[in-house]
Amino acid sequence: MRPLSKAFRRHPTGTALFVLLILYGCSDASTYAQENSSTEIVAEWNFGTKDDVRRDGWPDGWTRRTGQDYPKFVPIAIHQQARSTEEMVEIEGFRRLASQCFVAWQQRKWPWQVIPEKIPQAIEHFLERTLLNPFLRVQMDGGAVEVSSVIVPVDVQSSYFLTGLIRAESEEFEASAKLRFLDRKQQTLFEIPTKAVSGKTLWKSVSTESQYPIRDDLAFVQIVIQVSPLSMKAYRGEFGFDSLRISRTPRLSLDVDKELRYYREGGVVIARCSASGMTSDQTLIKLSLVDHTGLEVRSAERPLVRIETQPARMISKGLAHTESKSKSYWDGGCEWELKDLKPGYYEVTTQLSKGKSGVFELDQQFVVLPQDVPRKLDSRFGLTLSSRNNASFDDWDTQKLIEVLRFGHVSRVKLPIWFDSLDANASKKATERIDRIQKSGITCVGVIATPPNKIKSKFSRLTSDETGAALEDTLMVQTFLEPVMRQMCVRLSEFQIGWDHETDFVSNPRLKQSLDIIKALMRRYGQETQLISSHNPLTLNTNVPTFDRWQLYSNQPFTAAESETLSRKEAQSGVDKGNAPWPNITPISANKYSLSSRVQDLVSRMVKVNVDPGTQNVTAWVSNPADPDVGVLDSDGGPREMFLPFRTMSMALAGMRHLGSLPVRSLGTNHLIGAGDQARLVLWSGQPITAQLYLGEQVSAKDVWGRPVPIETISTKYGNEQRFAIGKWPIIMDGIDVRVAR
Repeated sequence: MRPLSKAFRRHPTGTALFVLLILYGCSDASTYAQENSSTEIVAEWNFGTKDDVRRDGWPDGWTRRTGQDYPKFVPIAIHQQARSTEEMVEIEGFRRLASQCFVAWQQRKWPWQVIPEKIPQAIEHFLERTLLNPFLRVQMDGGAVEVSSVIVPVDVQSSYFLTGLIRAESEEFEASAKLRFLDRKQQTLFEIPTKAVSGKTLWKSVSTESQYPIRDDLAFVQIVIQVSPLSMKAYRGEFGFDSLRISRTPRLSLDVDKELRYYREGGVVIARCSASGMTSDQTLIKLSLVDHTGLEVRSAERPLVRIETQPARMISKGLAHTESKSKSYWDGGCEWELKDLKPGYYEVTTQLSKGKSGVFELDQQFVVLPQDVPRKLDSRFGLTLSSRNNASFDDWDTQKLIEVLRFGHVSRVKLPIWFDSLDANASKKATERIDRIQKSGITCVGVIATPPNKIKSKFSRLTSDETGAALEDTLMVQTFLEPVMRQMCVRLSEFQIGWDHETDFVSNPRLKQSLDIIKALMRRYGQETQLISSHNPLTLNTNVPTFDRWQLYSNQPFTAAESETLSRKEAQSGVDKGNAPWPNITPISANKYSLSSRVQDLVSRMVKVNVDPGTQNVTAWVSNPADPDVGVLDSDGGPREMFLPFRTMSMALAGMRHLGSLPVRSLGTNHLIGAGDQARLVLWSGQPITAQLYLGEQVSAKDVWGRPVPIETISTKYGNEQRFAIGKWPIIMDGIDVRVAR
């Protein structure tokens, strides 16, 4: 960087303008932290003179991590953009001139009438931000780097976030920063990272999110900067960190008045927003309601009504165990009443500005269920409730679990059954849970998964949470699984080895002895029980163990057409003793596909579960429904975007089977389902089309979100016909005349 001092030195007018610019910038610098009333900077590092009082090239109070992977020899130091002798001489001249003008401005004198005793701090800071531009430079030479700031005291009424600038000059490493949250003993509670920066990247702004779990023991935060290798061959690279700030905002929360967030059509939804750590008099909160299409259907502004004023307790530096100081904040809340909502999936959102670094957004999802006519549960569709991706189904209250399943029109679930047989309370809890669920009309499939945490240490070969690793220890399997099977075989008729994603039981010869033990236990304690194993149909099976049924599963979900072909192939293979395999209808990835594509694929796979009405021979399963990438349930049991399509189709298909498709181009993609003299059509189209034909005397329709679809009756010379629109969201048409369809 070449300073502009030469150009200004040659032109007196330019010099005067430059000095005025400095004076304006210095006067404005003190107000920068107040640029946004909802954001307050509590600590910042620009790596200038105030951050390096000793002038040793290292930020005061910062520490670096050392060890085998963090070598000491990697250079880390404060670096200035302007470093040549010529540049520094020019900048020093401008520093003296600007200081003289600044002091004269303050004393209302002419510049030649004053001689500054020292350089004003405001001038130093301004020149650092403009011409010198110091930053913390890291010159990688293998290994990794981690540098931590001093700790900063915080309060629990507010939210804190990190912003900063990162520069990268390497394809072999990546750099990031994170905000570390500490308790009163300065022990780490949790960390929130920024996005990583790598490659040839000029200064890039990064930030963390402000919302995080509320912890009463939170006392300090600190910034941690990291540079990590992307491969074992990573060697050279240079990175820069600058303008690192810890900022405070009020803590906002947004929810609705029902814990599970399921509402019935005609009911009232009350959205509640609460805030703590408020300091501003600006109390309006903007709220927005969007539907499944992402379009805003309603909006409102509500004032935050003060609830109480309370001091925020903040741990003081150096006296963390005894002293504290207080800062006055106030809490508030508001409500938004939502009436007359159509059935569907909704998100209510609000935003809080965080100044130049953008906004924080809070959202809460809920569904409005249509006023359905109660229908028989369809045993062909179930959920596999594995506790992956932060979903703790094991911790849910049993009544809550039953309510969620009833809302979803689910009649079958897979649940873990391996309890600690040495704990009488665990045995009672597990058996009562199964009994209560099955008494509610929901059938359970017992999953023999990883042993409970209390007995994991007794399994000598258990090196991970995978079920297969535990089952290799045959002695422990015999000891700890027999009491479980004795209790469960009188309650359940189907057992699955491992979760749906665990497909290693087919090809692992070390599991044969344990599988024989489990089968012997089933024969001893149960009657007509079945043993199921998950299997990837794309893999070649050799020396296949004897199972009663396959659960088809692949990490890359199959499309509807692929699923149908593979299910037919597996059914004909003969390895499952005539029991057709269980297909997988887990929605395809939310990160890769649009919502409309995901809904269409799910509907297509559900309608093609070819089972005669009333049978319970085949069940199609949604694996890990609380995975955000699956999007059927939230981790707390609330609905996600795929919940209503799954529920709507489960109800529409109850008691019916797939009959084929109608060869009518104007109907787009269509599937006829029926039972006896009843029939329905499921239709959608990639492009909006209008269909007009006769389908029956009493035809009605709704979409997968539960909303009525308008149908116009048109009189023609051939008689009455129905006209209706078909789009990307599948619709279900009732009242189809079976004779006309045939």
